[in-house]
Amino acid sequence: MLSACSSEDEREDNRVRMPIHISIPAADVGMNTRAPGDPGTYEKFKLPTRLWMYLVVNNTVEEILTESSIDESMWTKERLGSDSVYTYAGELTMALPQTRGAADVAEIYALLAADDISPSVTSGNYTKEQLLAMTFSLPASNQGEVARNIYSTPYNLNRTDSKYYGTVNDYAGASPYVENFILYHVAAKLDVIWNVEAANQANVKLSRLDVKNLKKTGCLAFQPLENIAPATDDDKYTESYTIDPGQQWYGRHSFYVIPYGDTFPAAMTLHNGSATKDITINVEYKSAGSIFTPWMIAPLVIKNNIE
Repeated sequence: MLSACSSEDEREDNRVRMPIHISIPAADVGMNTRAPGDPGTYEKFKLPTRLWMYLVVNNTVEEILTESSIDESMWTKERLGSDSVYTYAGELTMALPQTRGAADVAEIYALLAADDISPSVTSGNYTKEQLLAMTFSLPASNQGEVARNIYSTPYNLNRTDSKYYGTVNDYAGASPYVENFILYHVAAKLDVIWNVEAANQANVKLSRLDVKNLKKTGCLAFQPLENIAPATDDDKYTESYTIDPGQQWYGRHSFYVIPYGDTFPAAMTLHNGSATKDITINVEYKSAGSIFTPWMIAPLVIKNNIE
């Protein structure tokens, strides 16, 4: 059993423990299983093994549950409405305050990852506003693979009654619960598609693609569409893809990235043997009221020589 920890053992023993059932979108079967807004379709992802979960009551963080060794084998695939999801079959519980009033508003926020991403809120006293500004960082290497396996609860996803979808039902009652608690990808999918025009194919044979200025620090966990551009070189990384001869003129490759800005500046270096060319494609990826990180398309039509 995984439960919230407290230094006050007597208080912990007297509190109600609310079961939490968490799910993530499944995307590795041959059908349309992509949850609304989720950028991963027909792909396989590492199942999360790390969890950070927060109970907010009346705009104050009351409890923090952390678990760094979730059993990967306990994720089970199931149908939820028209979508396919992985649901964690292990027992997760959140300890609730002993005194709970009918007018109290309680919400659950959560972050899942397959790697340690060092979230900025792990203990101490925080307001809801401070929690929603919580950030994490990608590691010094393999950043794209880590980013694609991070999931969170978007702060602006609401139920049909306009309440946040992680709001606790029957909070003051004997059986409080949260329903349909699905976490979604924090990273966006950047799908780069290149096409070297026929008239230029004698001169251009792409050998490598670098995507630059990708954000790795100060990444927002619960507001993934509100990130700002990386400020310094230490906040950035580059991800490269080696292009085989079969794709030197036509091909595509996807990267999982932390989106930022009003439009995402997909800055790339194209390699044609030893010659290079820098190019930036500004990709529109959100509009007013957007909730989920998107699937972004960056088309490259190469008409001129790279020398």
